[in-house]
Amino acid sequence: MLFSNPTVASYINGNFEPAWQSVRPVPIVNIDFGGDASVTRTLHGNIATYICNAEGHVLDILPGAYEAHTYLSQLKQLDSLYREIEAVDNPLEQLSKYHAGQLAVPREAVPLRTSLTQQQIERAQQAVNRLADSSKVVIIEKPVELVLRGEPDSGDIEKSHNSPDLNSRLQASLARDTRYNELHRRRQIHQQLATANWLLPQLLTKWLYREVLNTDLDDPYLGTREVLFSDYPFADDGR
Repeated sequence: MLFSNPTVASYINGNFEPAWQSVRPVPIVNIDFGGDASVTRTLHGNIATYICNAEGHVLDILPGAYEAHTYLSQLKQLDSLYREIEAVDNPLEQLSKYHAGQLAVPREAVPLRTSLTQQQIERAQQAVNRLADSSKVVIIEKPVELVLRGEPDSGDIEKSHNSPDLNSRLQASLARDTRYNELHRRRQIHQQLATANWLLPQLLTKWLYREVLNTDLDDPYLGTREVLFSDYPFADDGR
C-alpha cells in the first residue's frame, strides 16, 4: 500500500537503489468451511525499511507501517544524512553522533510506576506493543484472529470491512502506527546504532523483529501458539 503511492515510489526510485527481501515465509491461515467455501489470509506480518550506504552498512531504520507523507519526509532526512556522512573524514563517528543526538531529543514515554515488578513491566510493554500496527489489524488480522480464538463476531467483521468510513479508520490507524514508530520504536533503533560499529542488515534483523517489532522470527508460530493451542482439546495431536 505504501510503496504503491506514486510520490513515495518516485522518490525512492530517483534517490535510492531499492531492494526487497523476505526475512521468513509469510504465515498463511486457511479456513475451510466445507464444500467450496474457504478463506485464505496472511497473518502477523511486518515490515522495516533499512537505509544503507553503498557498502551495505545500516545508517538508520524505519520500522513498521507509516503514513506516506511522514515516511517520505523521513526518507528525505536520511538521504541528507547519507550525504552528510559521506562528506566527512570519519563517517562512522559522524553516524554515531547522529544517533546519540537523536536519543537526546525529548520523546514521549510510556508511564510506568516504579513499584511495578519486572513481570508487570514486561506485560505492560507487551500491551503497548499490541497497540502498534493497528492499521494492519483493522484490515487483515482482526477478523482472522477472532475466528482463531473461537470468538467470531460477524457484526464487528462486517463493520470493519463494509463500513463507509473504513478509509478514515485506516488513516487514523496509520497515524497511530506512525506516531508509535517515531516515539518508541526508533528510539530503540537509535540506541542500537549509536555504538561506533558498522552493522549489516543481517546482523540486526532478528533483533529488530523480536525486540522492536514484537515478532520473534525464531518462533515458528510467531506468537500465535497460545491462540492456536491453549483451548484446543486436541492440541497434542496438532503439534
